[in-house]
Amino acid sequence: MMLMKDAHRRFTEKRRTGGTKMELSEGLRTRHSVRAFLDRPVEAETLRRIIGAACRAPSAGNMQPWELYAVRGQTMERLRSVVRATFESGGSAPQSPGLAKPAPEVYSERRRGLYREADPYLQRAGRSGEFIPEGSYRFFGAPAAVLVYVHEDLLPLRLVCCGAFMTQLTLAAHAEGLGTCAIGFVRTADRQMREVLSVPEEFSFVVALAVGYPDPQSPVNEFRSSRVPVDEVCRFFD
Repeated sequence: MMLMKDAHRRFTEKRRTGGTKMELSEGLRTRHSVRAFLDRPVEAETLRRIIGAACRAPSAGNMQPWELYAVRGQTMERLRSVVRATFESGGSAPQSPGLAKPAPEVYSERRRGLYREADPYLQRAGRSGEFIPEGSYRFFGAPAAVLVYVHEDLLPLRLVCCGAFMTQLTLAAHAEGLGTCAIGFVRTADRQMREVLSVPEEFSFVVALAVGYPDPQSPVNEFRSSRVPVDEVCRFFD
């Protein structure tokens, strides 16, 4: 984890002093989820540029099944408000596409491990218990977000294409000095978000990505989630 933090610091310093765009390998090593943002807007052109780069992601049959809603400014505040109000009123989330059953225990334990690892950083920031879902429902204070939808007739197979898009979007944002955090819990306010953004009924919500400039002073942003060893998830054959 320390090596990852050192690599990220080197990258940040390079960008601050006028260095060129990062190498892809560096971006893969240093990208991480950001959960505290500066009160600094993301310019519309910057948002358009990273989305354009992400749209180069591979998709089955070049179908490019993602339908995107890029939100900032007053619309972002409206979205944050309706999501928060729904959460506080006790709203429950509709079923996620492709997740009809609870996750097997091995995967559930990895998720619980995330919460355990993050809590010390949240406590230092005075935000213990706010990691998920409370922080998610306010988009962690991000000034912008990209919401991803897919046509209901393309579920669940085309979700993998949306995953490829999201990977490229997070890396494109990182290359611009932006931080991101993928959020699924806002699904609780699915109907309210549709009303704000005029999303057609035949499209299903996949995920939202909070986008903004990371707050370098927040202890929360020092957190790096762990990864299981490669040999635990991959079998190699010759």
